[in-house]
Amino acid sequence: MKPQASTLVAPPPQWSKGCIPVFNGSAWEIHKDEFWRPREEEVNYDAGRKAETYKPKVIALKNFPSYPSLDRLANSGLVVLRLIDNIRFIDAKFQQLLRMDFSPVENMTDDAAGGVTLCAQPTSYGTYKFESEALVFQMRHCLDTLCRLTELLCDAERVNREKRFRCDSVGALFGTQKNSRAANIVRGLSRSYESDQTDFLKISNDLFNAMKHTHMNAETQVLLGADVPTIVAYGNPTGKQRDIIPYHNHNTYHLMMGFHDTIDRILRNQRAFLTS
Repeated sequence: MKPQASTLVAPPPQWSKGCIPVFNGSAWEIHKDEFWRPREEEVNYDAGRKAETYKPKVIALKNFPSYPSLDRLANSGLVVLRLIDNIRFIDAKFQQLLRMDFSPVENMTDDAAGGVTLCAQPTSYGTYKFESEALVFQMRHCLDTLCRLTELLCDAERVNREKRFRCDSVGALFGTQKNSRAANIVRGLSRSYESDQTDFLKISNDLFNAMKHTHMNAETQVLLGADVPTIVAYGNPTGKQRDIIPYHNHNTYHLMMGFHDTIDRILRNQRAFLTS
């Protein structure tokens, strides 16, 4: 399947300055170049260390402080246990991505005897996109959970009184709650805490929103790294396609390392809050 607005017919070898070849559906025509073009800006996350330093995350209950619970609603101990499982799951899912086979589907039949039909099987490229997006969504879920646990740590009395989290997600750290105590701890905005020097929270938040909200992501369906696994998406933060479009093109090893490093940094900041 070809990308949108593409053809296998080669354009003419040359044309006049200020003009451009345009395909009319069957042949190329030369027109004055007055066409709008999308503008994009590539975004690459760098964890600040080599991909070879990646290791699966070793994490257990002892790595977390004791958090107040949400009275009569949620035991924070159980929340942490689920968070630990999700973090381990993300590493396991990454290992599955590394083992994915992109060879063509063979020996598919559509006979009446109940054979497997090609139309019932997802493509290998589609499976990779689905699984890599699930990886990003689970990362975001874990980080959102850490935001809420941080708010309980520093403001449990208010959260329990109002029965409401204000800093309930990474998005809130950059929006309505950017000046909150929880945002200070999670992002490391003051000298008391370690800052997010690689911008993982901001970049991963933008990537997550790009996957959720952008109409152009089908255009990335077969965009895969030649040598390393990548996660690719088009962003549209303003909702206006005429604005510059962020083109997220990330080495998945670096995203994994950034995720690990961010968890460690947030936990260190939480401990710093408790000892301050």
